[in-house]
Amino acid sequence: MSAARLFLFLSLFLPLLSRAQQPEMKLSALTGEVFTKWLTGTEWRGEQDGKGTHLWFPTPGMVIVRWEVNPGVWDCRAAALNPGEKGHLKWRWNPDAIASCSCVVAEDLKTITLEDGLLGKWTLRVSSRRPCAVSGGKLATMGATGFAAWLEKQGLRWRDAKLNFSGDRTATYEGYAPGKFEIISPGVVEVYPLAERSGGLLVIFNPALEGALIYANWGVSGARVKGAPSTAVTPSPVFNDPAPKKRSLTDMTKEEFDQWLVGTEWEHTEGSFTSWYWHAAPAFITWRGDDKHLGFAARTIDKGKVMWKFRAEENGTNIFTVEPSLAGGGYVWQSGTKQCRTRLIARRMPFTMGAPTVEQMRASLADTRIDMRGGVSITFPQSGTVLWRHADGKTSELPLSIPGPGLLQFHWPKNPWDTVLVCWRNPSLCRLYWIWGAQDKPLETVIASVTPGGTPDNAGGLFDMGLDDTRAVTVKSQTAAVNALVVIDLGGGRTAGALSKLSLTSLALTSDDAATIAFNQPVGDDMKKALREVTRFHAIRQQGWPRRQKMELSFADKYSPKDGPSAAVACGLLLESVLRGVPLRPEFAVTGDMNADGSVQPIGGVAAKLRGATKGGCTVAAIPEKNLAAATDLALTDGAAPFLGIQVFSIAHFDDAVKLAVSGNAPLQAAMDSFAAIAAKIKANPAALRQPDTVSALRNLAKETPGHVSIRLLLAMAEDRLPAALSPAGSLTAIELAITDALEGTSQELLAKSNLDRGKVAAARGRLQQL
Repeated sequence: MSAARLFLFLSLFLPLLSRAQQPEMKLSALTGEVFTKWLTGTEWRGEQDGKGTHLWFPTPGMVIVRWEVNPGVWDCRAAALNPGEKGHLKWRWNPDAIASCSCVVAEDLKTITLEDGLLGKWTLRVSSRRPCAVSGGKLATMGATGFAAWLEKQGLRWRDAKLNFSGDRTATYEGYAPGKFEIISPGVVEVYPLAERSGGLLVIFNPALEGALIYANWGVSGARVKGAPSTAVTPSPVFNDPAPKKRSLTDMTKEEFDQWLVGTEWEHTEGSFTSWYWHAAPAFITWRGDDKHLGFAARTIDKGKVMWKFRAEENGTNIFTVEPSLAGGGYVWQSGTKQCRTRLIARRMPFTMGAPTVEQMRASLADTRIDMRGGVSITFPQSGTVLWRHADGKTSELPLSIPGPGLLQFHWPKNPWDTVLVCWRNPSLCRLYWIWGAQDKPLETVIASVTPGGTPDNAGGLFDMGLDDTRAVTVKSQTAAVNALVVIDLGGGRTAGALSKLSLTSLALTSDDAATIAFNQPVGDDMKKALREVTRFHAIRQQGWPRRQKMELSFADKYSPKDGPSAAVACGLLLESVLRGVPLRPEFAVTGDMNADGSVQPIGGVAAKLRGATKGGCTVAAIPEKNLAAATDLALTDGAAPFLGIQVFSIAHFDDAVKLAVSGNAPLQAAMDSFAAIAAKIKANPAALRQPDTVSALRNLAKETPGHVSIRLLLAMAEDRLPAALSPAGSLTAIELAITDALEGTSQELLAKSNLDRGKVAAARGRLQQL
C-alpha cells in the first residue's frame, strides 16, 4: 500500500475506531453547562398518527418547532427557552400564555419527550446536529466586534413593523414593550422582552447584511435591513417540513400546491404604498393595505394559479400566479385592470399555539356564541352548521367546516364567495376575516337567563343567590387568578393531576341589581353547588354582597369537562382577592371543598394533583387537612421527591388558605425559606435527609409550622416513622392502577386466543375499573 493510500485509510478509519471505543454519553454524567453545549444545534424528529414534528435548538436560549398542522401543511414557531433541571426544558409561546410546553431528554440522550397543549405528547429521536451560524459575504470581513458595532446602528423592517437595535443592547419593536438583545455569534441575534425571557425572537442575518430571517411565535418572516432596497427581503423558508420533497412549482401536483400555499404571506410595494396577501387557510385569502384588512374565498383554478372574487361580482375577479421558483408571483386585480409583482416574505398560521384542537372545538361549539354589532349573533347548534341570527330576529343556517386547530370557516350557500374565517385567539376572543374587514370578537359561553334566587340550571351555573336586599359591598379589584389543582380523565380508567389557572373577572353593569357570578364554560352540578356555598360564605364574611357587577370564573383549559367540589377553596380565594383588593401569590396552588362556615372539606385525587402541581411549576400547595392520608400515601409510593420540589400545607379553614395565598406573613415566609434551603441540600445529596443536623432542623420547623405537610413527611422518613402500608383508599387506587395496567397488557391476547366467556371478562374488567 502506498504512503498516500495508507494516510487516506488511517484518516478515515481511525476517527471511526476512536468513536467506537468511546463509552456512550449519559445525561447523568454531564454537568448542566456541558448539557447545554451538547443540546445546542441538535435536531430531533418524530412522527405520530401520520404527522411529523421537528425540534431544533439553534442557540442556548431558543427552540424552533416545526410540525404538521394537517397532512402536508407545516407550521414553524420559535420560543424562548426557560431551562429547568438538567435535561428538562420549558417554554411559553408568548408572555400571555398560561400553559408551558416542556421537553425531557432521556438518560441515553437519544430521545426527547415533548408535551404541549396543542401538539400533544411526542417522543422524538435526535436526528442530526445543525449549528446556527452565518458566514461569507460582507459579514466575513467584520468579525464579532465589527458586527456588534454595525448592529447597534441598524433596524429591520418587515410587514409594517420595525425592530431597532441600540448601543446599550436594548431593542425596540413597534407595538411591543422594549426588549434586550444578545449576539450569539456574528449574524445570529436573540431578542427578549425586558419583563421576562418569553416571547423571544431569533434573528439570522444573511451574509450580505441586507436582510434577515426572523423566527417568532407567530411564524417565520423575511425582513430587510433599514436602508436596503425593498427587494432585499430574505426568502422565507416556507418549506417548513424539515425534509421537503418538492422544491419548485414544476415538481408539484395541484393538490401539493394547495397544501404548500396555506400560511404563505406575500408583499407588494408600489411607491409609498405596500400591501400584503396572506393565504390564511385552504380556499381563503386575506388582503391588507393602509387601514383595511379584508378576507375572501379563494379557489385554485390551476397549479400555481389562484382566483378570488369580491363576493359574486364578475368584475371583481382577481388572479394570483406563483412563479416556478416559489419565491415570487404576480397579481392581476379587477379582471385585468390592475397588475402588480409580489414576493414571498413569510410563513405563518392564523391560530395561536394555545388554540383548541379540532376535537376540542367540535365538543365546545354548541356552548359558544359570537356577538356581532347591531344585534347580530352567531351560534353553533351542530358541529357542521352555523346559525346566523339577524338583527330582526330571523336566522340563517349556514354550512360550517373546520380547516384545522382553532379555525372555523362558513359561507352563504347562495354566494359561496361570501366566506368568513374565524380564528381563535384565546378562550375568550376570536378574530373574523371577511369582506367587511378583520374584527376581534369576544367568544361567550351560551348561558340561559335565570330569575333572582332561581335554581342554577344553565351550562355555566349563573345565579344571583337572591341577595338583592343585602348591604352593597365594593369590588376593589376587577380581576384575580389562582392555580387550581384538577384531575383530568385520560380514558381507560386512568387519570392524571394537572394545574389549571382559574381566573375571576368582574365587569361593571348599569343595573343596580345584586352581582351575579358564573363559570363562563360548562361545569357539572357538583361544581355549581360548591360555588353556591362559597358565595354564601363570602356574603356572611363581608356582611354584604356587591351590586352592579357581572362576575365570571374561567379555567385556562376551557375545553375539557369540569366537575366536582375541589375548586371551592380556589373560588373563595378569588372572591377574597377582588373584594379585599389583595393579590394572590402566583406560585401558590390549592385544592379543596368548603362549606358556608369556611370549613375545608376533603376531596379526591390528592396524590395525582400534587404531582400535577410539581409539573406545573408551583412551589407552594395547600390540601385539605382531612386528606393528609393521601399525602402520606404519595410519600410511600414516590418517596421524598414530590415534597422537595413543592412545599405542601394542610388547611382546615378558609383562613388557613388565605394566609398561604397572600404575601406578608413574615414568620411563615421565614419558615418556608428555611425549608427551601433544607430541600436544596437533600436534592444535592439524598443521604443528607438522615443527617443529625437535617433531622434537628426539620424538628424545629415542624414545631414552628404545624401545618407544613412536607416537613412532617420528610421528618417521618428520616426517623423511619412512615406507615408500613397504604391507607385503605390509597390501597384501592393502587390496586386499580395495577389491574388497569395488567388488563391493558393482556386484553388483546385474551380476546384473540382465550376460550373464556368474553362477556364475563368484560364485566369483571368493568367492576375492577369501577372499584
